[in-house]
Parts: sequence; structure tokens; C-alpha cells
Amino acid sequence: MKQAGRGFLIGLAGVLAAGLPLVAQAAAAQSALSKQIDVCASCHGENEMGSRDGGYPAIAGLPAAYIRAQLKAFRHGARDNVMMNAVASGVDAAQRRALAAYLAAMSVPVSAPARGAAAHRPNPVGAALAIHGAPGQRIAGHGTAEIPACAACHGAAGLGQGAFPRLAGQPADYLQAQLRAWQAQKRPAGNPPVMPAIARAMSEAQIKAVSAYYGALPANPG
Repeated sequence: MKQAGRGFLIGLAGVLAAGLPLVAQAAAAQSALSKQIDVCASCHGENEMGSRDGGYPAIAGLPAAYIRAQLKAFRHGARDNVMMNAVASGVDAAQRRALAAYLAAMSVPVSAPARGAAAHRPNPVGAALAIHGAPGQRIAGHGTAEIPACAACHGAAGLGQGAFPRLAGQPADYLQAQLRAWQAQKRPAGNPPVMPAIARAMSEAQIKAVSAYYGALPANPG
């Protein structure tokens, strides 16, 4: 019995010793994730809902696959942003999955529509583009392009659906910058790869109008 008991203890010690590296790895991964979240919060805010003044987008509650794709694009230079290129360079594939899952699971605070003067200025051009689409400007070699309704992919209230991210409540300046980046082929086309063609069909006035429209919508109407 003594020998059997000793053998059991030796075997148990071996199992525990083998498990220690896994525990250490899990702790290290959790620590790295916490640091990455803090880095995100330094620009995107404690609740990761962005900043209208600074033009930082809200990243809480966006689709995990979308977040992973953007981090990968920043890491490999397919998206050009000095700060994000530097941040993403230290985030590997496993860390991207963990960080994207965390951000996607974050709740989006209930918010009210824009108030004050902005609430009383109708934006018929932006609303029409978002809800119905519109004829686009001429593109060399392609004639006049049609701009599809944003709502067809991003949802009726711009809240996102499936792999398509939320537009509602994002800073208008940020949305404008992304559309211009697609026009200039300085941002990956996405999946499905429709945004460059849509952006090229849009005039500067349409870009500003639809960006202002979505910027004034609540990110979570409740």
C-alpha cells in the first residue's frame, strides 16, 4: 500500500508539474490581453466607444471577424495609420483572436440621437444614400455607377449585421476618411470586396452627407 501510495503521489506530482507551464501560458496570455485592452482604451475610450473630437472610431461590439481583419491589415501595412501600424505590429494571430473576441463581446451603451442644432438640420442627401442609394458619379471606362443603399449591408439603422460593421454613431470625420481611403485604394477592399467601387462612385458631397447622417445616429438606440 505504501508503495502504491508513493507511486500515486509521484504520478500526481508529474501531472501537476506538466500543467504548470500551461497555467503560466494562460496567465501570460491574460496579462498580454489586459495590456492590449488598456492600449486600445487610451485612444478609443474606457468603454471603447471612440471619440468624436479625436476621430477615433467606436470598436466595442463590432464583429470579431471584422476586428481581426483590420488588426491584420494594420500589422502588415495594408491599412496605413502610423499609430495603429505600431500597435498592431506587436499583436500576433492568437492575440488578434483574443482581442477581437473581447471587443466584439463588449456591450454598446444605449445612446440618444443627436440633439441641439444638429438634430434640427435635415440631411436628405445622406438619408437617401443610406436608405435608398443613389446614382453615382461617372467613372472612366465604366460609365455612371450606381451607389447601393448602405442599409442593404449595414442594416436599416446602420447598426451592422453579420460581417458588416456598425456605422451608426461613428465619428463623421472617421467615416469620411475611410471612404476617401477606399477611393484612393489605400484600404483593403474587405469581404465582400465592394467598398472601393462604391466609394469611387461617390462625390465628395455625398461622402460628407452620408458620413454626417450616420455620425448623428445612435450607436445603440435601446
